[in-house]
Amino acid sequence: MDEPIVLRALGWDHPRCRGPMEACAAAYAYARVAWEYRSLESFGDQPLAELANSYDLVVIDHPHIGEAVEAACLRPLDVADPGGVGATHASYEYAGRQWALGVDGTPAFFVNGRPLQGAQPLEAFVRVIEEELRGR
Repeated sequence: MDEPIVLRALGWDHPRCRGPMEACAAAYAYARVAWEYRSLESFGDQPLAELANSYDLVVIDHPHIGEAVEAACLRPLDVADPGGVGATHASYEYAGRQWALGVDGTPAFFVNGRPLQGAQPLEAFVRVIEEELRGR
């Protein structure tokens, strides 16, 4: 197997972020995630554009989606609520597009835009990732 890619990631220092993100990242042999954590308050110490340019993955509870979009910090996901993502899903819609997913609802994952809903065994992720790597 090739060496895993290393993603530099930033999350908020709270069990709702830390636990699920570390568990999910540990399930993949394709990538290793080097996590850093900050308090929610400290996210305001640095402009969103700087955060987006400094990390491969940013997981925060951030109410300023419009600001992030206007600063070109995000790419739209443009996915309908896959069901079970939680009540926060709609809060990440801005200007008619979906910019983020809530991470504190029922498990819902996207692999290259393909949804996997609910708790899934590792084999389901491996199958979808391998299909995507082969171009389906």
